[in-house]
Amino acid sequence: MKKVLIFILLAVMVLPVIPVRASSVPVPCEEEIRATVNVTVVFGRLKKGCGGYGICQIFVEWGMTSGSGNNPSAAEGSAWIENGKLKMNFKRSSIESNTFQTYFGENIIKMEEDFVLPAEVATALGIDSYTIKSGNYTIGQSPDSNILPVSF
Repeated sequence: MKKVLIFILLAVMVLPVIPVRASSVPVPCEEEIRATVNVTVVFGRLKKGCGGYGICQIFVEWGMTSGSGNNPSAAEGSAWIENGKLKMNFKRSSIESNTFQTYFGENIIKMEEDFVLPAEVATALGIDSYTIKSGNYTIGQSPDSNILPVSF
């Protein structure tokens, strides 16, 4: 009986120190959503000195001031990557009337040339790089009339 009690006592003391292998299994997720960042977009073509149709510049807004420098061809909004696509919500209230008519008036954003996101923007979005290809991008619908959603 003494031997059995000693055996049980030793077993109870030794078992907690036996290493146990644990592994984690990633749970598949159908959607990949990364960080959302505030941005200012200046419209126009970089090769035409920000004239024409497209995106000329994108700035990440780190603070309270706008990176557009009061540029009349700029729009503020937010950007994120979702399922491998760049999504942007532009704030209608940040867009001057002439800029809205020129770049948003036909319910599309025209890109006359490819635009490569600046490294600072790509890093803020959690990606290495992203290119918006030339073409037409439809402005989606939003329940908030101040938001103009676009998927690039």
